[in-house]
Amino acid sequence: MRSYYFVRLALLKLIEDKKSADILSLTKDIASHVARDPDAIDIETLSKILLVVLPDDFLSGLKFSIEISYVLQSQKRFNDFYPIVKMLLYPTIYHNCTCSSTFAVEASLSKKAMAILDRDLRNPKVVIPQLELLYNVHLALSRSDASSAILDLMEGQTKVLPAFLHRVYLNVLIDSQQYDKFFIMATCIAAPIEGYEFFQVLMETMDHVGFPRFKRFMESCLKSSPSTPWDVQRLVPSCLALINIIENSPILPKSLMDYAPNTLKKLAEELELALSQMVKNPKYVSKQGSGKVEASRIVTELIGNISSIRKTKRTMTSFFEEEINKLIAILHAFQ
Repeated sequence: MRSYYFVRLALLKLIEDKKSADILSLTKDIASHVARDPDAIDIETLSKILLVVLPDDFLSGLKFSIEISYVLQSQKRFNDFYPIVKMLLYPTIYHNCTCSSTFAVEASLSKKAMAILDRDLRNPKVVIPQLELLYNVHLALSRSDASSAILDLMEGQTKVLPAFLHRVYLNVLIDSQQYDKFFIMATCIAAPIEGYEFFQVLMETMDHVGFPRFKRFMESCLKSSPSTPWDVQRLVPSCLALINIIENSPILPKSLMDYAPNTLKKLAEELELALSQMVKNPKYVSKQGSGKVEASRIVTELIGNISSIRKTKRTMTSFFEEEINKLIAILHAFQ
């Protein structure tokens, strides 16, 4: 192990010259010295190291930060890490990045947010998992299976502070056509932070990015084929997706508030037409039995799935209950 004095003198020179690669070659020594002697390298110097390293090699700088965070936690002085944590996790969902009066946060909200952040960013049980998640997501972005890797990493996460991670996850959900999950996640993130800038970012993302893609998906499902007017299965995914969004989103963006009621009516009409064709059209042939039997089977399964969505509803809000109930009533007529 290189001597403490050598490392310290070398570091000061490398920081001054902004030699990020050379600094990274010393990170193991730095971590070892900090572990042995809490006063070996102060937080200000560690911050300067990261300011040099992160722009050139973000992943290595983040990995080094995680190593240091474990050392400081073991020494029961994690509070010293606070300035570095703020730098690494910025911007969080509570930050105003534009400095625009458009996103001026009310004083009471700002005070509450800063209190939450101050508490969380000093807590190693909160911060270290956040840093590790940030590192793993950045690592996943370079993989050929980035989307599936990110979905696995973000699945089940209950507390995510960096806005960057939410942006990445929501984009992956859109790209993988998990539209119901996209809207549910986005609205669940947005609802508690109304009044903050990231709330507006989320609402605009839903209206201008997610909704156009979701609308195209819905339109493709609603489009019937003259050769198979009894095709009910094309309507099932869109029906379940829309109802899942409505039932499990604590709020809805304007685009969906305007779109959902008429679309539910259209879905009900298309389901009734397709099911009627399945039952009555002599051209329909099913390996499962008569058209009536097949229609009953599909309807029973669909009603069961809708019931499951409504039973596991996680929000207190209710949207478009009348339209959903009318759709279900039409389905019951074919059981």
